[in-house]
Amino acid sequence: MELDIIIVTYNSASWIEGCLDSLSRVRYPKHNLNLFFVDNGSSDLTTEKLEQEMKRRQDVFGSMRIISNKRNVGFGAANNIGANAGKSEFIFFLNVDTEITEEALANASDVIERSDNDVAAWELRQFPYEHPKLYDPLTLSTSWISGAAFIIRRAVFQEVGGFDSSIFMYAEDVDLSWRIRAKGYRLLYMPSCIVYHYSYSEKNEIKPRQFIYSLINNLNLRVRYGSFLHVSFWHIKFLYILLRGNGAHVSRKKLTAAYLRNLFKVPSFFSWRLKKLKPTFAGWDYEVARTGGFYTNFIQVDYKPLVSILVRTIGRVDILREALTSIRNQTYKNIEVVVVEDGGRVSEKLIQEEFCDLHIVYLSTDQKVGRSKAANLAMDAAKGPFLNFLDDDDLLFPDHVEVLVNELSHRTHDVVYAVAFEVPTEYMADRRKINHEYKVVFNNGFNRLKLMYQNYLPIQCVMFKKELVKDKIYFDEKMDALEDWDFWMRLALETDFRAVDKTTSMYRVPYHSAQVQSRQQVLDSAIAYVREKQKKYYSRVNGYEVANDVMDLLGQNKLNSMKSKNKWLYYFYRAASKMLNKINHS
Repeated sequence: MELDIIIVTYNSASWIEGCLDSLSRVRYPKHNLNLFFVDNGSSDLTTEKLEQEMKRRQDVFGSMRIISNKRNVGFGAANNIGANAGKSEFIFFLNVDTEITEEALANASDVIERSDNDVAAWELRQFPYEHPKLYDPLTLSTSWISGAAFIIRRAVFQEVGGFDSSIFMYAEDVDLSWRIRAKGYRLLYMPSCIVYHYSYSEKNEIKPRQFIYSLINNLNLRVRYGSFLHVSFWHIKFLYILLRGNGAHVSRKKLTAAYLRNLFKVPSFFSWRLKKLKPTFAGWDYEVARTGGFYTNFIQVDYKPLVSILVRTIGRVDILREALTSIRNQTYKNIEVVVVEDGGRVSEKLIQEEFCDLHIVYLSTDQKVGRSKAANLAMDAAKGPFLNFLDDDDLLFPDHVEVLVNELSHRTHDVVYAVAFEVPTEYMADRRKINHEYKVVFNNGFNRLKLMYQNYLPIQCVMFKKELVKDKIYFDEKMDALEDWDFWMRLALETDFRAVDKTTSMYRVPYHSAQVQSRQQVLDSAIAYVREKQKKYYSRVNGYEVANDVMDLLGQNKLNSMKSKNKWLYYFYRAASKMLNKINHS
């Protein structure tokens, strides 16, 4: 696959060598790589550095070319200039402050060759901070692709007219993505194709320019793709940050000036045709975001232990297929899957015919033995030193095992857990599943007292060392509900847990009220037995230093001081937010 690589520069002299060094190291036919540098009127030594590197590497790539603009025309417009200069079937847009990993292009080529014709563009995964937006853990489809590193079919890029040059910077990638999707194409995320993007000098950094442009372009995209309510809600939020200030420490004067300058552009963004896309506009984001946007990801090369993923199922073939697909999509590959079917061998054929590429140990109990017995059988059969449960109706994002293995390998803790989305799911007669909402219900640091009060650990979130279980702790086989909670409490009496603030999985809950009530009745019927067992656990908890746990729990009840400022606007904002959220999900 021949690629035209478009790299926009603006006072970027310090980044050029690292970016080119990484491209020189890729395990890919470099004569198929044509590099186009578009400089936006740099005032430093960027152009000189580019010319120097061209002479040094003239025999490395298929071609290298520098295009110099007299002024800064903006990120999207400069990318359009570079794209128009090339002719390859595929265009690779890459930020200059990046370093691509050696296998990324080869992996991307494999993904692209396997993709259907309706896939228009493919986004690479960014390290050390992965872009947190939501994507489908099964199909890997995404709502929009980050402009920092993505590959696109030239024909599609030309069909939609490229980047909107009226968007100077920030959100031009979202706009391009949505115009592509409006044409019926799909966008894919490639979690196994990694590029290091040095966009932030430190965690949680907020850049004033990024803050302003993102804010204003969020309005422009609401005008183009959203409803009157979306636009109105933006103005409520904008008024709110003008009154209470903002984390980027941008003055009210600058924000107001940027808003007034943009008013002349707003009419040009309006489009009846594009409003059929109906994007989410989740808060200031364009899509629901996974927690952990500033979690530091890294590639572990020295230690890759076997991970046993334990799946309990009960003859639900279509649902199990999705759980196993999410395991297949994992970026971490040294995985053993132990499937225990509680009852007859309903799913055996599916596993043999569709998942022979996975290392699966299949067990059937023939007669129904219950959830806890099935869990114990799975743990006994597991060969890996690290264990992770995945119920058949839950899903893992591709980085789930990678993140938890890295944490468990490099920390002193024996149990680690990440964050999950709770997803009310409607099961349709035609086997379709409609996810009505993605929300994080539990995101708590480890606290024994809180764990005694509430199960805040969805079962698929937790990875633990098998040595904790062997000859010590098993699931209570008298329990067929809340058995995982009891299991976590007993593990917590043996060791501390470590929380990882990143959303790496999702668990489904019923959508219809009757199903919700039925599920709750099952849980309520089990609570008395759990509480009785907890009496014994409390006496053991006293052996720990619990003062900090108590203070943490008390601290959660303190009112946010922000609420005391501009109360009328705060509560109006909250009410409007809830109303718009209901409209979006309906």
